[in-house]
Amino acid sequence: MPQLRQQPRYLQLAQTLINEIEDGRYPIGTLLPTEFDLCDQFGASRFTVREAIKRLVQSGMVSRQAGSARESSGCRDRPPIAR
Repeated sequence: MPQLRQQPRYLQLAQTLINEIEDGRYPIGTLLPTEFDLCDQFGASRFTVREAIKRLVQSGMVSRQAGSARESSGCRDRPPIAR
């Protein structure tokens, strides 16, 4: 029987952040935690956190601002996060 392939960690993290935005933990217009804070919170590498944030930016869920701050935009009509 073939093994089911688990999603990469950055996609799992991206989905977790999407869920937290949609649940109101990071309201629209507020800044997400820093990369370093997210690394500590999720026990993830900086590369993993950056890739997750990149997916959120590409999906329109967050926007980048000067100084690398990320603001929740909470777009509900977004394509699914996929590889």
